[in-house]
Amino acid sequence: MTQANNLCSDLNGVNILVVDDELHSRELLSFILTEQYAKVTAVASGIEALSVLSQSISDLLISDIGMPNMDGYNLIQKIRASEKTKSIPAIAVSAYTGQLNEQQAIKAGLTDTLLNQLIQMKL
Repeated sequence: MTQANNLCSDLNGVNILVVDDELHSRELLSFILTEQYAKVTAVASGIEALSVLSQSISDLLISDIGMPNMDGYNLIQKIRASEKTKSIPAIAVSAYTGQLNEQQAIKAGLTDTLLNQLIQMKL
């Protein structure tokens, strides 16, 4: 089985919550994940993400770090503080290398990090 087929089978039916205040980034991530058969819910803020998670639990969270009002670090801290959502794997996404602090990401409870430039290069 090819690597692409492995990715498709790994994301088939996976419920992913994408959180990004930038419309283009949110749409791009949603498109890429949907093409891999994931079920994507995309929102523009941490507050919206918490509202979605209060209704249903996602299998994976992919969140931008640099967002107004509630950044990705604060969002994941709130998610980790809730018994209902604390075990959701979370990946941080950032367009700027300097904005993404690996140690802060780990301390906040993020599972992994990804730079938007890497996503752009894959296209």
